Amino acid sequence: MQGLLLLTLSVSIPHLKPMRCAAASSAAAEATAGGCPKPKGYQVGFFYFSLYLVSLGTGGIKPCLEAFGADQFEEADPEERKSRSSFFNWWYFALCVGGLVAVTVLVYVENNWSWALGFGIPTAVMATGCLLFFLGTRLYRRQLPGGSPLTQVAQVLVAAIRNINAELPLDPRHLHEIYRDPAVPAASRQLEHTHNMRRASQI
Repeated sequence: MQGLLLLTLSVSIPHLKPMRCAAASSAAAEATAGGCPKPKGYQVGFFYFSLYLVSLGTGGIKPCLEAFGADQFEEADPEERKSRSSFFNWWYFALCVGGLVAVTVLVYVENNWSWALGFGIPTAVMATGCLLFFLGTRLYRRQLPGGSPLTQVAQVLVAAIRNINAELPLDPRHLHEIYRDPAVPAASRQLEHTHNMRRASQI
């Protein structure tokens, strides 16, 4: 949200955005090939800093929210498992609608009204979303951490190398243990063996 706010300020505050071509003096206008004055160094720096902050926030919030949303549903409950599937359907639907609005409505607003309004709308939407998210803090389920994911990835690679020539057992239950104890953190529970990928590969 801070990145969007700074991005809105970069096109709203006169000192943070370059002068308009019509308002520029003839001497400044002649300094550029297009007839418009060049932005100052701190203006360019502030604008790109805002963009990088938005990119950093986007890269950090999307995967975290998806995993956090999945943690709100109990995997062992069939009804909640169905609700989790519905949650992801609505999640990706909202992402697609947001992208559609961004490349149509917001672009129209920026080109025909003002850049400040075009950046201000997503800033206000993000602020509203953050407020609603924090209001529900007491209602969320929090799964206990199950260790470092990097350690688990390293263990998978080591096990794959050691068992590269191993033969699969006839009974898939012998592949690994399944923890059904609810006291075991969800991140430590291993998935049951299925033949879904095998069937897909044979099609």
